[in-house]
Amino acid sequence: LAALARSDALTGAPNRRTWDHELSRACQFSLENQTSLCVAILDLDRFKNYNDTQGHQAGDRLLREAVAAWTEVLPEEAMLARYGGEEFAILFPGFSGQAAADALGFLRAVTPDNQTFSAGIALWDPSSDPSTAIAAADEALYAAKRAGRDRIIVHGASAVPVQAASALPHFTMVIQPIVDITTFVVTGHEALARFSGPDGVREVQEVFRRTHTDGDGDLLELAAVRAGLALEGRPDGQDLYVNVTARALISGRFLAGLPTRLNGIVFELSENSDDIDLATVAQVIGRLRASGARIALDDVGAGAGSQEFARLAALRPDVIKIDRSLVHGCAEDAGRTAVIRALVSYARDLGVATCAEGVEDLADLRHLATLGVTHAQGYLLAKGSSNWHRHLTPAAVVHSS
Repeated sequence: LAALARSDALTGAPNRRTWDHELSRACQFSLENQTSLCVAILDLDRFKNYNDTQGHQAGDRLLREAVAAWTEVLPEEAMLARYGGEEFAILFPGFSGQAAADALGFLRAVTPDNQTFSAGIALWDPSSDPSTAIAAADEALYAAKRAGRDRIIVHGASAVPVQAASALPHFTMVIQPIVDITTFVVTGHEALARFSGPDGVREVQEVFRRTHTDGDGDLLELAAVRAGLALEGRPDGQDLYVNVTARALISGRFLAGLPTRLNGIVFELSENSDDIDLATVAQVIGRLRASGARIALDDVGAGAGSQEFARLAALRPDVIKIDRSLVHGCAEDAGRTAVIRALVSYARDLGVATCAEGVEDLADLRHLATLGVTHAQGYLLAKGSSNWHRHLTPAAVVHSS
């Protein structure tokens, strides 16, 4: 009964009574040890509209899943409490305002159902009452709402998008069309993250590798997936391909941050270089498919033969993406042609699509069509850009070559 009295019945998070008690304790500790203390108030954006369109049961589920996901990535010393309705409060003992904003950026990355939140942060002044910091954080929260939502404001500072406040590398998204070779109808687009730094464009794989080494690669991959899903204007009926590694795919916080329904989403799984158990990956893939997603295997033909076959057999992809190393020059290469023909035969037996990557030569594109490859993408067809395509005419392809 005592535990129930301290917890919110819906989410299991500490309730307002517990928050008041812990805030008092945190202030006392900060005062005695001369350490900083930040408080944050966050509010789910447009939650009333979510309830009205999805139903109150879905709204309750969102609150429960959000608390579970946030708790998983929250720093150990911080405390999250349900403040009321869709509002939550967080204690950040020992944090600066920017450090608290960085921590909230990670919470934003795992918020379920592609939802966003606005947040206000305030640094407690030990000479003032704790309620003063709460009022300042609340004031910053409403300033974030007025600035357009999906913002964090540290009291006394300007509003910043949540991603900019996060410690994750900054990126932008481009899209590249995937085209039916026979009709030149665009059936989908691949969303691609692009990073930039002081020295210009950086290698995408290197940025993801480094972030995984630092322990946050799954959150960076999730942020890229969510950014792709947030792109506006995707034509009806087209698939959106998003890249993911096996390492991210088996991460609980990656999965927690995905939307509940994944219809029209194709997870493009890169080569499994992490020696992660294929049975574990297949189990997660089953969950994604149950939510409406499809699976593509990326870079097929670039890996070791036995591992490649094992991966195909265990994961049974919906789309086989043929690596550019096989595609480039295939029109003049009998060896490449033989391998592509074998992959096409395998795909036909299983009733799945094939997509040639990195198509840059018209002769190669025509040759791929004669081999039975169903789809293609590459610079010959269109480069990555911010533009959605519906149809690419053969004449345009010939002209671009």
